[in-house]
Amino acid sequence: MPKQKNSRPFTVCLLSPHPGLLAELQRLLPNPQFKVKPMRLKFGPGLDPGDVRLPRASMFVIDASPARATAERLLDSIRKRSPKSHVIILKEDMTDQAVFPFLRLGSKGVLRYEDARRELARAVKAVAGGGIWIARPQLSRFMDSVLRKSPKGQELHERGDLSPREREVLFVVLKGLSNKEISSKLNISERTVKFHVSHLLQKFGVQRRADLILQNLQAWPANSSD
Repeated sequence: MPKQKNSRPFTVCLLSPHPGLLAELQRLLPNPQFKVKPMRLKFGPGLDPGDVRLPRASMFVIDASPARATAERLLDSIRKRSPKSHVIILKEDMTDQAVFPFLRLGSKGVLRYEDARRELARAVKAVAGGGIWIARPQLSRFMDSVLRKSPKGQELHERGDLSPREREVLFVVLKGLSNKEISSKLNISERTVKFHVSHLLQKFGVQRRADLILQNLQAWPANSSD
């Protein structure tokens, strides 16, 4: 998992309609590592995320099970209002159909409630450090679903500092190919592949291929989502 650049506490806003859950989540994020701001929201059709006055926070943890559609709108609102903030979703239903919409909207972590008891603090640290907290098999299926529905030749995340070869390497990385497979497909050496992948990680500000994949898939147009 990515290391934190400093030891200063960072702000985590907890969002749930259940005071008991808020208290439990706050207990799982002890001081002085975290500055926790719990917020009780009445999830449901009547909640307009645009009207919710959220505190400034580096991280938002959303209890998504009470009303999935409301949680999705809340996540979308947070990402638009505070694009540098990160979001972790708590859910009971971890099926692809339930999880993919949150990944598509920009969540960098998804946790089952029972797993949060032992993993929440580590997940928050990992995501705050630029990483992700999603099971690798599910991330792979999400990647496949996006690429399968995307038009052939669709442009990747728009960046003027990517060379044509880097875009080519990025596209096959998004397909989950290994360095050896990329080498064979593009007819370049594995050493050259490693060079380009290293540069891509650096340019996108991530440390792992999985982070690079998720960041780019989340930047693709919504019509390519599941």
